[in-house]
Amino acid sequence: MITVKVDSVEMFNNETNEFIVVDGAVLRLEHSLASISKWEGIWKKPFLSKPPANNDELFSYFRCMCLNEDADDIDDNVFKSISSEDLKRIMDYIEDTKTATWFSDKNGKRHRGKNIVMTSEVIYWEMTQFGIPFECENWHLNRLLTLIRVCDEKGQPPKKMDQNALLRQYAGVNAKRRPRKH
Repeated sequence: MITVKVDSVEMFNNETNEFIVVDGAVLRLEHSLASISKWEGIWKKPFLSKPPANNDELFSYFRCMCLNEDADDIDDNVFKSISSEDLKRIMDYIEDTKTATWFSDKNGKRHRGKNIVMTSEVIYWEMTQFGIPFECENWHLNRLLTLIRVCDEKGQPPKKMDQNALLRQYAGVNAKRRPRKH
């Protein structure tokens, strides 16, 4: 979770041609499966393959991330008033892996079928397949995706050794077994 303090600000309302004062707020934000599920419900598109493409979608996601009890009552202009420094902090938080686990493949991507579009429902399904409790929907999303990937990789059968590697292994074992001549 990340906390962002948004100061009160005076803005110009183009519709009424008046200046308005937007009260500040302290926002508690969490990048989680629950957040992207809410966002996908609003925008009807997969968050992971088509992330927020404009400010309206981005600020909408921040609202979906908001854990404040009065989140529904917070003026949209509060989200639009987030400073550029805090915006960078939020984006860094979203991109953070939140885990010490790493994988040795080149691109760090999970291996999936070409036709699968990653949506929150697909992630919930994966959670059920691996017995991950739904309480984990509130974890940082990247940490949850890492756990799912670990479950997936640990559940794979061991890879077969290629013929040359197998022959080298046998030769090494045989060399150790042969009695040494003195």
